[in-house]
Amino acid sequence: MKIVVVGSRGQVGHDLLRVLPPLGDIISLSRSELDLTQLAQITPVIQGYCPTVVINAAAYTAVDRAQTEHELANQINHLAAAQLASAAYGCGAAFIHLSTDYVFNGFKNTPYEETDPTNPLSIYGQTKLQGEVAVQQAHPQSVVVRTAWVYGTAPQSNNFIKTMLRLGTEQDLIKVVVDQIGSPTWSY
Repeated sequence: MKIVVVGSRGQVGHDLLRVLPPLGDIISLSRSELDLTQLAQITPVIQGYCPTVVINAAAYTAVDRAQTEHELANQINHLAAAQLASAAYGCGAAFIHLSTDYVFNGFKNTPYEETDPTNPLSIYGQTKLQGEVAVQQAHPQSVVVRTAWVYGTAPQSNNFIKTMLRLGTEQDLIKVVVDQIGSPTWSY
């Protein structure tokens, strides 16, 4: 089996590179190997590998900055995701796309389910939802995995768990917000 991991330097991509090798040949594509803002490069790069599976772990994840960098967020989270799915479909590869709980509005008091209606409140969430829809149109057998509060082993990553552990060594009292509820996703 040949598996292409797009976004291999992010939190999820980093851990995928650690756990996938027993399944076959792993091709790691970070931003330096595949610039997702260059849509015309995506299909030739992906199809050049003739993969069995393509996993899209790449994303524009700067939630607040997406409000002002809408075009870049849309390019990566929506248009590039669709192009990756189309490229995978074109060479007969399975496609797994990582998305987010930001496709929901966050008002539900119980955990979200796959069948719950989406209603993103941020540009980031909107671009991720547009990406989900486009991926499923481009590759009808694609799998979309919605994550939340991702944490893992990537040394360069910043996440809630690492922040709390760091603060625990630096402060006697840690204060956190109480108005956010999430389902942490362990990427390893």
